[in-house]
Amino acid sequence: MVRILHLIETCGPGGAETVLLNIIKNLDPSKYYSTVGLLGDGWLTQQIRSHGIHHHIFKSHQSIDFKFLIDIVRFVKRENIQIIHSHLFDMNVYSCLAGFLTFVPVITTFHDTVNWAQSNNLSSLLKKYILKNGATYYIAVSDYVKMLLTKKFTINANNIKTIYNGIDLNHFRCSKDKDEIRKRFGFQSSDILIAMVGNIRPAKGYEIFIQSIPEILDYYPHSKFLIVGEGKGSLLDSLISLAAKLNVTNHVHFLGFQSEIKEILEMIDIFILSSISEGLSIATIEAMAMEKPVVVSKSGGPQEIVQDGVNGLLFENGNPADLAKKVLFLLSNQSLSKTLGIKAKKTVAERFSLDKMLLEYQSVYDLYR
Repeated sequence: MVRILHLIETCGPGGAETVLLNIIKNLDPSKYYSTVGLLGDGWLTQQIRSHGIHHHIFKSHQSIDFKFLIDIVRFVKRENIQIIHSHLFDMNVYSCLAGFLTFVPVITTFHDTVNWAQSNNLSSLLKKYILKNGATYYIAVSDYVKMLLTKKFTINANNIKTIYNGIDLNHFRCSKDKDEIRKRFGFQSSDILIAMVGNIRPAKGYEIFIQSIPEILDYYPHSKFLIVGEGKGSLLDSLISLAAKLNVTNHVHFLGFQSEIKEILEMIDIFILSSISEGLSIATIEAMAMEKPVVVSKSGGPQEIVQDGVNGLLFENGNPADLAKKVLFLLSNQSLSKTLGIKAKKTVAERFSLDKMLLEYQSVYDLYR
């Protein structure tokens, strides 16, 4: 049995956290023993506990924390860990250092490019050096991320494997009454619901989504626009102010974090992804599995999910006018919308299933059995 320590730097709801949870929940327990290293309490911690998965809370109080590193090293030795598998940029750095100190192979998964693609300060350059020389195996969630790893880290592409994020197809099936869900959220059956799902952070480009709304309302005044994800602080305030400035406040609904995204996807008509930069996008895959027509930005990884005009529509990155144009095209072509949704579901079944993702990760783990 291979003993694996899974590490991640965040505990809130998100794509990387969901991938980690899905891997651990579904690995063959007769072959792999998983322990999760977490930095505190949060959505992921609660999920780990509810599933009875062994975990350990590591304390870290600063960006460069040598005590945190030593705690990981001691844990690896005490628990006879055979593989360290980390997610996200900073935790990948710590895992590489821990692997160097313990002679344990390190697998690093890169989910996005936000924290490292553009930065070239001294700290970032040091971290990139550690990652380039300290990881045993590199995993990218898309070929876009893989390309940036080769370009920014000068890592040999042959040492990086692309493993697409996968979802449980059995879970993402329409099963409830659409109007009943809408009623519970305060929407009418006649409303056109257009939604974006994802935590509110700069890379998601929510301002582009909001800027597209006035033009859509000119043609479809009964449209409602849902923003589904955690948000706080100045960024959330700026989006609320932008909606007010554009006189669309009554049409924009900030629903916050929702534990059951499936219900949101069941009740909507169109799914939007307006990200400026995106490694892949689990939310887009989930929407496609629910046969929803999707309109996504040309922001990197999404072009590997959506084939324009075949299983969804692409719009120019950072262009709200083009986003509005594509949404209006869908709303005026219902038969096409339905066809795109059907093909989207087929795409997910063929390329982005949980089973396929698990087989890919297990093949990597088996290299170090």
